[in-house]
Amino acid sequence: MRALLKFVSINTLLCIFGLNVPIYSSGLNNLIFPNNNLTDKLIASNTNVKTVITKGFGSTVDEASQNALKNALIQVVGSFIDSETLFTKEKEINNGIIELSKTIKKDTQDYSRGSVKYFEILKTEERDGIFIVEAKVEVIEEEFSKFIKKFAFAESSFPGAEISTVIETNLNNKKSKAELIANKIIQPLTEGTVYDMKIGDWQFINDWSSFCYQNFYYQNLLGGCGTFENNNVILATVEVSINENFLKNAENIFEKTKSSTFSLNNSGFHAISALGKNNDLPIAINNQTSSKIYVIKDIKNKIGINKAYSANSHPLFFGDARQIERYKVGVLRYGAPTISLLNTNKKLLFRYSCNVYECPYSQNVKFIPISNGVIPQFSLFGCGDIGSGCVPTVIPKAKYLVMLNFSTESLKKIKDIKVEYQKPTNY
Repeated sequence: MRALLKFVSINTLLCIFGLNVPIYSSGLNNLIFPNNNLTDKLIASNTNVKTVITKGFGSTVDEASQNALKNALIQVVGSFIDSETLFTKEKEINNGIIELSKTIKKDTQDYSRGSVKYFEILKTEERDGIFIVEAKVEVIEEEFSKFIKKFAFAESSFPGAEISTVIETNLNNKKSKAELIANKIIQPLTEGTVYDMKIGDWQFINDWSSFCYQNFYYQNLLGGCGTFENNNVILATVEVSINENFLKNAENIFEKTKSSTFSLNNSGFHAISALGKNNDLPIAINNQTSSKIYVIKDIKNKIGINKAYSANSHPLFFGDARQIERYKVGVLRYGAPTISLLNTNKKLLFRYSCNVYECPYSQNVKFIPISNGVIPQFSLFGCGDIGSGCVPTVIPKAKYLVMLNFSTESLKKIKDIKVEYQKPTNY
């Protein structure tokens, strides 16, 4: 699974990224995109295949053929990618289309491969050293959609279309539902591979003792004012959230596999006894506006996770929050925050690693939860403690405070801070 990374520069907290759109020939800038000078004709369309008559330009026939296919694919991509994504993911989508269009050659008259069902050169001409190709292209929209969305939605590798098919065809298959929920929802949420991060502005406090003495918020948070190496503290808020696309897909799966749902009442969760039988799996999504508990019938024993109070189990099997914390249930399954300090050459200066339940004592770095969450405290999925028991709960986001305290000489060497969620290698 991929690790989630967020880089923050201490010296320059704002980075500006430029997008470079590759083209086949620098002399053909005004000819590459069909919406500038060309009108591609969508001459036929059924539920899955779109046929386009298009033109392409290039310094060779192969290059012109590739450009024609590229223009046709750009025409088709707008039918299933919204305009905002086309704008914000222009570079990624363009790279994906170029990758596919490079497979076309001039001697390909009857072409069938993956997303492209058929490619035929209708006419070729040369004008002042520039070749112009008119081509007929048939695109299998479903296959092309799967291919291009890998580039358009790189934030989430969640295969929603495939999962939807599994749900529809195996809706009553308990094992299939259990595997689907375990592999595509529980595991990514547990490991933290679908988390996004937003790090706020850094605040420098050059007299921490005086500042903390006058600030009851930090006294309550730290149980005092904490122990630091010196009196200069740098701090920032870190917001960890579940990827929006992943969360929507998870809600869709729960809606299709549930046997019943409960809304959260004003005082919190419903009684545990109301949430199905022992082998039913309740999972809550605790949004601020539309909190809901989904009950998936008779699948808990098919999830395939060790059900003992151990580092390899999972809190979703247990109802006692104190025991979960005491035994650090599932600690080896969970991803947890690691903070790395890097110099200008990206070499590691200092690393601070937590497990999902707690962070080690350090005079240099502290990472502290500052919003209501679940158990374990550094995850967005775990036990929602209601006093009389736990409900497996997803929280879309949580906030944490990172505090740094180093000597002036050490601070001079720090260029970047890297925050990542990764599974512990030992415990």
